[in-house]
Amino acid sequence: MAHRHSSWTLLLSVGSIVLVLACRSADSGSGSTSGKSDTEGAPIGIGQCDDYLKKVGRCIAEHAPTNKREALKKNLTQQHASWAALAANPGTRSSLGQSCGFALKSAKATMQALSCEW
Repeated sequence: MAHRHSSWTLLLSVGSIVLVLACRSADSGSGSTSGKSDTEGAPIGIGQCDDYLKKVGRCIAEHAPTNKREALKKNLTQQHASWAALAANPGTRSSLGQSCGFALKSAKATMQALSCEW
């Protein structure tokens, strides 16, 4: 059980790092997002990002411990909003796929350790 706890902590940390990196690459004066906070809502429009949000969201819903689930969902919702803003910005959109691909690869190992199937 301690291994599962550390895996969720790692996932939350990786997600936070990706979010911070994504925010740093955005212009400081970026506008608002579409207003939709649900990660199952509007797709980002970049395959790697949409794939990450779908797979990680499903894993959280199906396998996250109850006491960690809300924090993980909130983190994922924040990632969705950040990536949506970056995707809307022509200056950052082109590099977003690579960032999301990295996040997906990092999350995959963590998710498999938690019995999530990709």
